Amino acid sequence: MRFHLGWGESLADAAEAWVTAPASAETADLDGVDTGLSRERYRVAIPARAHAAARRELLALRWFPQSLLRAAVADDAVTVLQRVRIGPISFDAPVRIVELYADDDRARITVVTLTGHPERGVERYELRRERDGSATLGVDKAWALADPLARLGAPFATWFQAHATRRSLRRFRRLRR
Repeated sequence: MRFHLGWGESLADAAEAWVTAPASAETADLDGVDTGLSRERYRVAIPARAHAAARRELLALRWFPQSLLRAAVADDAVTVLQRVRIGPISFDAPVRIVELYADDDRARITVVTLTGHPERGVERYELRRERDGSATLGVDKAWALADPLARLGAPFATWFQAHATRRSLRRFRRLRR
């Protein structure tokens, strides 16, 4: 795990360093095969008036509040460096986009963690607009703590993972046009 004071150096420049990092999970880990990963599933209603904004934010990889996490995409267009900040420090949490689909009524992105991420896992965000105009955002996750430091602080790391997910979902529910 790479640590930084504050937000650290340029995310865009740092993202390039992760392009060759191997994935530590795969999409099949979401399919129910017992791989030792914890599985979570969340569904939230998105107001119809906010569907377009939610779609933009999802496809721009802005899943979390900027005060918690910032992201930059490397030149390969699939490696994403997420930098998570807790108090005066931040750390890198690189992922790779392995699935991206978008049409007028649906947007889906699946990412897998890269070696160097504090967790090993896969996460899928899917936004669906229903016939009545309402929308639903689903988040499916399969994950485990991977970094020794994260495992050492397992109670906090597990709480922080749930906290980040709740903030992300709350952020999407509150989006406006």
